[in-house]
Amino acid sequence: EVGACLIASDLAPVPPSAMSMNGADFGSLLVQWQEHLGEEFETVKYTPLRMQSSSLAVRDQVDRFLAFKGRPSDGEAGLGSHQGSGQGSVVGHTAASCLSVARREALRRVLLALSTWSRRLGFNPDFAQLCSAIAALPMSERYVFLFSMALYKRLGMEDYYEKHNGWLEQDVADVLRDVESLRPSLVEAFRALGCACRLRELIETLLTTMLAEGLCRPERASSEFLPLLHRLIIGSKSLKDSLADRRWILRHVVVCTLCRHHALFESAGNADLLGEACNDFHRNMRVDAELLQLVDARIDAEEYAGFFGTATSLMCLTTTWLTWHHMGAAAALANSTTIGASLSMIGTTASVIASGRLGSMFGIRSACAAVDALLSPSESS
Repeated sequence: EVGACLIASDLAPVPPSAMSMNGADFGSLLVQWQEHLGEEFETVKYTPLRMQSSSLAVRDQVDRFLAFKGRPSDGEAGLGSHQGSGQGSVVGHTAASCLSVARREALRRVLLALSTWSRRLGFNPDFAQLCSAIAALPMSERYVFLFSMALYKRLGMEDYYEKHNGWLEQDVADVLRDVESLRPSLVEAFRALGCACRLRELIETLLTTMLAEGLCRPERASSEFLPLLHRLIIGSKSLKDSLADRRWILRHVVVCTLCRHHALFESAGNADLLGEACNDFHRNMRVDAELLQLVDARIDAEEYAGFFGTATSLMCLTTTWLTWHHMGAAAALANSTTIGASLSMIGTTASVIASGRLGSMFGIRSACAAVDALLSPSESS
């Protein structure tokens, strides 16, 4: 057990090379996560919740999710061994079917305990996807519960699963706006084929499952899911910070993931191929060094778009001055289209300068260049 003290939320991210499932590397991550999530670890105990009984309806939902044909034993079986009991996995339609039988039995107890911890949550298949991904990591059953519960609280996921107060729709809109700022061709690829709703559905799934749906297989847990899980945990804000945007880090990771895979969607020539691309994305979402660099850069999408908008404004302002200086006022006024566009850009530039944002926009120039390099089509898988 760790105390209630927290460490800073802006810790330097662990490099991909350190994301090992073995030895001291993973152990040090667990310690770091416990310290960061200290208040949740201190206030919630797993054993008493595990001993409480869940409703029959919730038990049936959990069993169907885990693809159990019969009820497993409620006896204790830890998740410490990555291979569990060594038995083969039952083929099912959920992410949890990739786990061994013993690990799914332990995951069942975790999901039932979570339904007891929050009666309003009950069983939610999207959240269960995240729990399945965490269960694929070599940690105890208790830690699977605590880390799942802590992320649920830290990221305010009750807005998605319990309250249905419109926050999910707002987050989808925010992600869509940021993706369009960073990679407009990706959004246009869906719109041009009349599949804009498909992109919104894709974003919604990534948000509600916290990107776990495509990364929960045990063989990909260390290289794919663990780096993103680390960034979600370390990027989460304390519940004591009442003004924090709880899901900013989740939305940011979703934006970066979609932009990094832009070539997969942009290469689709028709709606059927785009649908196949979305399915392929769910099955084969990759987390490479470029994606992690993009996440760690933490570029504000509005500033990214604003930087290039300001640069364009200044270029048009220069063009207008050269036109008036070299061609004369009469000749310049004759070209009403050029002057009209230039005057519009002058107004935009003036407003940016007046708001004091010009310096900050040029301050992110190098970061924007790095983003462009990371999103280069030649580098995308």
